[in-house]
Amino acid sequence: VWETFKAKHVIWAAGEFQYPRRSGFEGSDLCRHTATIESYESLPGDDFIIIGGYESGIDAAYHLASYDKRSRLIDKGCPWDDDSSDPSTSISTYSQERMREDWFEDAVELIAKTEVQSVSFRDGQFEVLLQDGRTLVSNQPPLLATGFE
Repeated sequence: VWETFKAKHVIWAAGEFQYPRRSGFEGSDLCRHTATIESYESLPGDDFIIIGGYESGIDAAYHLASYDKRSRLIDKGCPWDDDSSDPSTSISTYSQERMREDWFEDAVELIAKTEVQSVSFRDGQFEVLLQDGRTLVSNQPPLLATGFE
């Protein structure tokens, strides 16, 4: 039996994590946001490109590496190298500790201070063009770890 309840306050707890940021560069719609991944183990392939190097990006790289999958993690800054304790400018101590695992260092290439210009799909492969002119290629859609709206 439910009783009538008169609330003095209503709290809207939908959170900011329900609207993944899927924009920011040409071809971002070809990428898969990390918020949509149920299991890194079940992702097909063994070579990934991750765009975004804060908590979501490090977490994705960590889990992929734990399943013997390689990744290249791109960030326009270098949050994994910042000594600040401010989580808006650097990654957490927990993530820093996970990055120190030997197998993480072997499986993850960190690409700092580099922005993604565009993503395209050609001849069955995803091409990520970086603003410095380099192109990274993968058979799997790049993973967006770019946060939420």
